[in-house]
Amino acid sequence: MQVAVVVDPEHQRSVLTTIRCATAGFVVGTPAPEQLAADLRLVVVEARRVEAVLRVLAATAPRARIVILWEAADPALLQLALQQPSIVGFVGVVDGIPEPWQLMYAARRVLAPLDPAPLGAQLMPWGATTVSWQPKTTGELRRIVTQIDGIGRSLGLGRREADDLSAAAHELLMNAMYDAPVDARGRPLYADDRTAPVQLAPQHAPTLSLCVGPTRMVLDAVDPFGRLPRQRYLEGVIRGIHNQSGPTTLDTSHGGAGLGLHAMFSSCCMLKAELRPLKSTMVSWMARRGPRSKQRLPRSLFFLPLM
Repeated sequence: MQVAVVVDPEHQRSVLTTIRCATAGFVVGTPAPEQLAADLRLVVVEARRVEAVLRVLAATAPRARIVILWEAADPALLQLALQQPSIVGFVGVVDGIPEPWQLMYAARRVLAPLDPAPLGAQLMPWGATTVSWQPKTTGELRRIVTQIDGIGRSLGLGRREADDLSAAAHELLMNAMYDAPVDARGRPLYADDRTAPVQLAPQHAPTLSLCVGPTRMVLDAVDPFGRLPRQRYLEGVIRGIHNQSGPTTLDTSHGGAGLGLHAMFSSCCMLKAELRPLKSTMVSWMARRGPRSKQRLPRSLFFLPLM
Protein backbone atom coordinates (compact mmCIF):
# COMPACT_ATOMS: atom_id res chain seq x y z
CA MET A 1 0.00 0.00 0.00
CA GLN A 2 1.44 3.38 -1.05
CA VAL A 3 -1.44 5.71 -0.17
CA ALA A 4 -3.48 5.43 3.03
CA VAL A 5 -6.77 7.20 3.71
CA VAL A 6 -7.53 7.44 7.44
CA VAL A 7 -11.01 8.96 7.71
CA ASP A 8 -14.38 8.05 9.19
CA PRO A 9 -16.21 5.29 7.26
CA GLU A 10 -18.98 7.63 6.08
CA HIS A 11 -16.38 9.81 4.33
CA GLN A 12 -14.23 7.06 2.85
CA ARG A 13 -16.02 6.61 -0.46
CA SER A 14 -15.85 10.27 -1.48
CA VAL A 15 -12.22 10.69 -0.43
CA LEU A 16 -11.14 7.40 -2.02
CA THR A 17 -12.80 8.24 -5.33
CA THR A 18 -10.93 11.53 -5.49
CA ILE A 19 -7.60 10.04 -4.46
CA ARG A 20 -7.80 7.23 -7.00
CA CYS A 21 -8.47 9.68 -9.82
CA ALA A 22 -5.16 11.39 -9.02
CA THR A 23 -3.07 8.32 -8.20
CA ALA A 24 -3.49 5.85 -11.06
CA GLY A 25 -0.96 3.06 -10.64
CA PHE A 26 -0.65 3.47 -6.87
CA VAL A 27 -2.18 1.10 -4.31
CA VAL A 28 -4.68 2.95 -2.11
CA GLY A 29 -6.13 1.56 1.12
CA THR A 30 -8.09 2.52 4.25
CA PRO A 31 -6.14 0.99 7.14
CA ALA A 32 -6.53 1.79 10.81
CA PRO A 33 -3.67 3.99 12.10
CA GLU A 34 -1.94 1.03 13.77
CA GLN A 35 -1.88 -0.84 10.43
CA LEU A 36 0.10 1.72 8.43
CA ALA A 37 2.78 -0.01 6.37
CA ALA A 38 6.43 0.76 5.68
CA ASP A 39 6.02 1.43 1.95
CA LEU A 40 3.62 4.35 2.42
CA ARG A 41 4.29 7.54 0.50
CA LEU A 42 1.16 9.52 1.38
CA VAL A 43 -1.35 9.49 4.23
CA VAL A 44 -4.57 11.51 3.99
CA VAL A 45 -5.95 11.79 7.51
CA GLU A 46 -8.71 13.59 9.38
CA ALA A 47 -7.46 16.15 11.88
CA ARG A 48 -8.54 14.29 15.00
CA ARG A 49 -6.48 11.22 14.02
CA VAL A 50 -3.23 12.99 13.16
CA GLU A 51 -1.35 12.34 16.38
CA ALA A 52 -2.10 8.60 16.27
CA VAL A 53 -0.88 8.47 12.66
CA LEU A 54 2.31 10.37 13.49
CA ARG A 55 3.16 7.95 16.30
CA VAL A 56 2.89 4.95 13.98
CA LEU A 57 4.67 6.56 11.03
CA ALA A 58 7.65 7.53 13.18
CA ALA A 59 8.39 3.82 13.56
CA THR A 60 7.12 2.36 10.28
CA ALA A 61 7.29 4.95 7.48
CA PRO A 62 9.11 8.11 8.59
CA ARG A 63 9.43 9.41 5.00
CA ALA A 64 5.71 9.30 4.25
CA ARG A 65 4.02 12.65 3.60
CA ILE A 66 0.87 13.66 5.44
CA VAL A 67 -2.09 15.73 4.21
CA ILE A 68 -4.59 16.67 6.91
CA LEU A 69 -8.31 17.22 6.35
CA TRP A 70 -9.53 20.03 8.61
CA GLU A 71 -12.86 21.78 9.08
CA ALA A 72 -11.21 25.04 10.13
CA ALA A 73 -7.70 26.46 10.26
CA ASP A 74 -6.27 25.34 13.59
CA PRO A 75 -3.18 27.03 15.10
CA ALA A 76 -2.43 23.88 17.12
CA LEU A 77 -2.21 21.79 13.95
CA LEU A 78 -0.03 24.42 12.31
CA GLN A 79 2.28 24.38 15.32
CA LEU A 80 2.42 20.60 14.94
CA ALA A 81 3.38 21.06 11.28
CA LEU A 82 6.25 23.34 12.36
CA GLN A 83 7.64 20.40 14.32
CA GLN A 84 6.78 17.71 11.75
CA PRO A 85 8.12 18.36 8.21
CA SER A 86 6.23 15.27 7.03
CA ILE A 87 3.02 17.35 7.20
CA VAL A 88 2.89 19.02 3.78
CA GLY A 89 -0.68 20.27 3.56
CA PHE A 90 -4.12 20.91 4.96
CA VAL A 91 -7.27 20.51 2.87
CA GLY A 92 -10.46 22.21 4.03
CA VAL A 93 -13.54 20.00 4.34
CA VAL A 94 -17.26 20.60 4.83
CA ASP A 95 -19.04 17.78 6.67
CA GLY A 96 -15.90 15.70 6.22
CA ILE A 97 -15.81 16.08 2.41
CA PRO A 98 -13.04 18.06 0.63
CA GLU A 99 -13.30 19.86 -2.67
CA PRO A 100 -12.06 17.17 -5.11
CA TRP A 101 -9.71 19.40 -7.12
CA GLN A 102 -7.82 20.46 -3.97
CA LEU A 103 -7.32 16.91 -2.76
CA MET A 104 -6.32 15.76 -6.25
CA TYR A 105 -3.73 18.54 -6.40
CA ALA A 106 -2.26 17.52 -3.04
CA ALA A 107 -2.07 13.82 -3.88
CA ARG A 108 -0.59 14.37 -7.32
CA ARG A 109 2.10 16.74 -6.13
CA VAL A 110 3.24 14.38 -3.37
CA LEU A 111 3.27 11.29 -5.60
CA ALA A 112 4.66 12.92 -8.75
CA PRO A 113 7.05 15.60 -7.45
CA LEU A 114 9.06 15.75 -10.69
CA ASP A 115 6.06 16.89 -12.73
CA PRO A 116 6.08 20.63 -13.56
CA ALA A 117 4.30 22.74 -10.97
CA PRO A 118 0.75 23.53 -12.12
CA LEU A 119 -0.07 27.19 -12.59
CA GLY A 120 -3.35 28.45 -11.21
CA ALA A 121 -4.87 28.49 -14.70
CA GLN A 122 -4.56 24.69 -14.77
CA LEU A 123 -6.75 24.47 -11.66
CA MET A 124 -9.42 26.72 -13.17
CA PRO A 125 -12.13 26.22 -15.82
CA TRP A 126 -10.68 26.28 -19.34
CA GLY A 127 -10.98 29.68 -20.98
CA ALA A 128 -10.55 31.81 -17.86
CA THR A 129 -8.77 35.13 -18.46
CA THR A 130 -5.02 34.79 -17.85
CA VAL A 131 -2.35 37.52 -17.84
CA SER A 132 1.32 37.40 -16.78
CA TRP A 133 4.15 39.85 -16.10
CA GLN A 134 7.91 39.80 -15.34
CA PRO A 135 8.66 42.97 -13.38
CA LYS A 136 12.24 44.08 -12.82
CA THR A 137 11.78 47.43 -11.06
CA THR A 138 9.77 48.88 -8.19
CA GLY A 139 7.94 51.13 -10.64
CA GLU A 140 6.86 48.12 -12.71
CA LEU A 141 5.68 46.39 -9.53
CA ARG A 142 3.41 49.33 -8.69
CA ARG A 143 2.04 49.58 -12.22
CA ILE A 144 1.24 45.87 -12.29
CA VAL A 145 -0.66 46.03 -9.01
CA THR A 146 -2.71 48.93 -10.39
CA GLN A 147 -3.36 46.98 -13.61
CA ILE A 148 -4.51 43.95 -11.63
CA ASP A 149 -6.98 46.03 -9.67
CA GLY A 150 -8.37 47.39 -12.95
CA ILE A 151 -8.53 43.95 -14.57
CA GLY A 152 -10.38 42.55 -11.58
CA ARG A 153 -12.97 45.32 -11.60
CA SER A 154 -13.44 45.02 -15.37
CA LEU A 155 -14.19 41.30 -14.90
CA GLY A 156 -16.89 42.00 -12.36
CA LEU A 157 -15.10 41.66 -9.04
CA GLY A 158 -16.67 43.48 -6.12
CA ARG A 159 -14.74 46.16 -4.29
CA ARG A 160 -13.61 43.85 -1.48
CA GLU A 161 -12.62 41.10 -3.91
CA ALA A 162 -10.61 43.51 -6.07
CA ASP A 163 -8.90 44.92 -2.98
CA ASP A 164 -7.98 41.42 -1.80
CA LEU A 165 -6.65 40.55 -5.26
CA SER A 166 -4.45 43.62 -5.61
CA ALA A 167 -3.18 43.34 -2.01
CA ALA A 168 -2.18 39.71 -2.61
CA ALA A 169 -0.45 40.65 -5.88
CA HIS A 170 1.49 43.39 -4.11
CA GLU A 171 2.66 41.10 -1.33
CA LEU A 172 3.62 38.26 -3.68
CA LEU A 173 5.72 40.63 -5.78
CA MET A 174 7.31 42.26 -2.73
CA ASN A 175 8.38 38.85 -1.45
CA ALA A 176 9.66 37.76 -4.88
CA MET A 177 11.49 41.02 -5.68
CA TYR A 178 12.75 42.15 -2.26
CA ASP A 179 13.02 39.08 -0.05
CA ALA A 180 14.01 36.30 -2.46
CA PRO A 181 17.04 37.77 -4.33
CA VAL A 182 20.49 36.93 -2.98
CA ASP A 183 24.05 37.48 -4.13
CA ALA A 184 26.54 34.76 -5.11
CA ARG A 185 27.25 34.05 -1.44
CA GLY A 186 23.58 33.68 -0.54
CA ARG A 187 23.25 37.04 1.20
CA PRO A 188 19.95 38.95 0.81
CA LEU A 189 20.24 41.86 -1.62
CA TYR A 190 17.15 43.92 -0.85
CA ALA A 191 15.33 42.40 2.15
CA ASP A 192 16.70 44.90 4.67
CA ASP A 193 14.87 47.88 3.13
CA ARG A 194 11.53 47.18 1.45
CA THR A 195 11.09 50.89 0.69
CA ALA A 196 14.21 51.28 -1.49
CA PRO A 197 13.86 51.08 -5.30
CA VAL A 198 14.87 47.77 -6.88
CA GLN A 199 16.41 47.02 -10.29
CA LEU A 200 16.58 43.27 -10.96
CA ALA A 201 18.66 41.60 -13.63
CA PRO A 202 16.45 39.92 -16.26
CA GLN A 203 17.41 36.44 -15.05
CA HIS A 204 16.34 37.36 -11.50
CA ALA A 205 12.92 38.77 -12.39
CA PRO A 206 9.93 36.87 -10.99
CA THR A 207 6.92 35.88 -13.05
CA LEU A 208 3.48 36.84 -11.77
CA SER A 209 0.43 35.23 -13.38
CA LEU A 210 -3.21 36.19 -12.84
CA CYS A 211 -6.16 33.99 -13.78
CA VAL A 212 -9.77 35.04 -13.16
CA GLY A 213 -12.70 32.68 -13.66
CA PRO A 214 -16.40 32.86 -12.81
CA THR A 215 -16.04 31.32 -9.33
CA ARG A 216 -12.36 31.72 -8.37
CA MET A 217 -9.34 33.92 -8.98
CA VAL A 218 -5.70 32.96 -8.58
CA LEU A 219 -2.25 34.54 -8.53
CA ASP A 220 1.03 32.64 -8.99
CA ALA A 221 4.41 34.21 -8.21
CA VAL A 222 7.54 32.31 -9.28
CA ASP A 223 11.07 33.41 -8.39
CA PRO A 224 14.35 31.74 -9.47
CA PHE A 225 15.93 31.55 -6.01
CA GLY A 226 14.15 28.78 -4.08
CA ARG A 227 14.74 30.18 -0.60
CA LEU A 228 11.31 30.42 1.05
CA PRO A 229 11.76 29.23 4.67
CA ARG A 230 9.13 26.70 5.71
CA GLN A 231 9.07 28.02 9.28
CA ARG A 232 8.50 31.63 8.17
CA TYR A 233 5.72 30.51 5.84
CA LEU A 234 3.82 28.58 8.51
CA GLU A 235 4.38 31.21 11.18
CA GLY A 236 2.96 33.82 8.83
CA VAL A 237 -0.19 31.76 8.39
CA ILE A 238 -0.53 31.30 12.15
CA ARG A 239 -0.47 35.09 12.52
CA GLY A 240 -3.24 35.22 9.94
CA ILE A 241 -5.50 33.01 12.02
CA HIS A 242 -4.92 35.13 15.09
CA ASN A 243 -5.70 38.30 13.08
CA GLN A 244 -9.04 37.11 11.66
CA SER A 245 -11.06 38.74 14.44
CA GLY A 246 -9.41 42.13 14.02
CA PRO A 247 -7.85 44.41 11.39
CA THR A 248 -5.01 42.88 9.41
CA THR A 249 -1.75 44.81 9.13
CA LEU A 250 1.33 43.83 7.19
CA ASP A 251 4.38 42.80 9.18
CA THR A 252 7.34 44.95 8.18
CA SER A 253 9.48 44.29 11.24
CA HIS A 254 12.15 42.29 9.41
CA GLY A 255 13.29 41.15 6.01
CA GLY A 256 12.82 37.68 4.60
CA ALA A 257 10.08 35.86 2.75
CA GLY A 258 6.82 35.36 4.56
CA LEU A 259 5.91 38.99 5.13
CA GLY A 260 2.20 39.51 4.67
CA LEU A 261 1.42 35.81 4.43
CA HIS A 262 -0.98 36.27 7.32
CA ALA A 263 -2.89 38.88 5.31
CA MET A 264 -3.02 36.68 2.22
CA PHE A 265 -4.18 33.65 4.17
CA SER A 266 -6.99 35.67 5.72
CA SER A 267 -8.40 36.48 2.26
CA CYS A 268 -7.86 33.20 0.40
CA CYS A 269 -9.49 29.81 -0.04
CA MET A 270 -6.10 28.21 -0.76
CA LEU A 271 -2.50 29.27 -0.24
CA LYS A 272 0.24 27.02 -1.54
CA ALA A 273 4.00 27.10 -1.88
CA GLU A 274 6.16 24.77 -3.95
CA LEU A 275 9.87 24.94 -3.23
CA ARG A 276 12.72 23.54 -5.30
CA PRO A 277 15.64 24.45 -3.02
CA LEU A 278 17.99 27.03 -4.56
CA LYS A 279 16.17 26.72 -7.91
CA SER A 280 12.68 28.21 -7.67
CA THR A 281 9.78 29.07 -5.42
CA MET A 282 6.16 29.26 -6.52
CA VAL A 283 3.63 30.80 -4.14
CA SER A 284 -0.01 30.74 -5.22
CA TRP A 285 -2.99 32.58 -3.73
CA MET A 286 -6.50 31.53 -4.70
CA ALA A 287 -9.77 33.10 -3.56
CA ARG A 288 -13.43 32.43 -4.23
CA ARG A 289 -15.68 34.94 -5.94
CA GLY A 290 -19.20 35.70 -4.84
CA PRO A 291 -20.99 36.41 -1.56
CA ARG A 292 -18.85 36.87 1.52
CA SER A 293 -20.53 33.82 3.07
CA LYS A 294 -18.48 31.67 0.68
CA GLN A 295 -15.33 32.98 2.30
CA ARG A 296 -16.41 31.17 5.49
CA LEU A 297 -15.62 27.85 3.86
CA PRO A 298 -12.43 26.31 5.29
CA ARG A 299 -9.12 27.33 3.75
CA SER A 300 -6.51 24.96 2.38
CA LEU A 301 -2.76 25.31 2.81
CA PHE A 302 0.26 23.58 1.30
CA PHE A 303 4.04 23.77 1.57
CA LEU A 304 5.63 21.24 -0.77
CA PRO A 305 9.41 20.78 -0.81
CA LEU A 306 10.21 19.19 -4.18
CA MET A 307 13.33 17.71 -5.75
